[in-house]
Amino acid sequence: MPVTTFHNYIDTYPIRENSTKLIIGTIHPHLVENFNIDFFYGNVGSFWDILSNAFPQRLFGNLEEIIATLENYNVSITDIIRQCDRENENVTADSELYNIVPNELQIQNGIRNSEIDTIYFTSRFGENNAAKLFVNTFNIQHNLDQLTSEFIIPPNHFGRQIRCVVLYSPSNNANRGIARSTPYLNNLAHFQQFDHPIKQFKIEFYQDKFDFFNNEN
Repeated sequence: MPVTTFHNYIDTYPIRENSTKLIIGTIHPHLVENFNIDFFYGNVGSFWDILSNAFPQRLFGNLEEIIATLENYNVSITDIIRQCDRENENVTADSELYNIVPNELQIQNGIRNSEIDTIYFTSRFGENNAAKLFVNTFNIQHNLDQLTSEFIIPPNHFGRQIRCVVLYSPSNNANRGIARSTPYLNNLAHFQQFDHPIKQFKIEFYQDKFDFFNNEN
């Protein structure tokens, strides 16, 4: 039975004015009551798990720790989808969402009224992925560097130049694509030393892109 999902968190946790970094995803699953953490990426083994492994000296274990760590490093988090429909409450794939209402105004105002110089997208350019919906919503012509997974938004969009980092999705659904990606294949011998090669790739990728978490604040 089709259901409409309304975002549970974007209004509760708006983009903060002192933020210099912004994480943007799509939208949470419909059944948020199943979350272990009542927050963005509340499922076990997702985004916060990768960051915990990438930066064991930082705290991402529960809601209070996550919020404190993000605030300490001037990081805000939001999603590009405010509302969408699904064929049933168990559908989680971005590609199967429809009647999407973008979170356009809040993101635009949040970026313009903050100090954000870097945006991290937690999914790439597949159907309804975060990076794709973002550039389409804001009509941004982008030139993604396939090796660094980065592109630049020129100043005319939000009043300043913004570096964009397109992450490999924390979801296991992304693993097949990662296994075919150039950065993974270029270091295949290294990653195959680990019990979970693709997870290790994500951990090291996040270590590189979120390197500011190494700084003591």
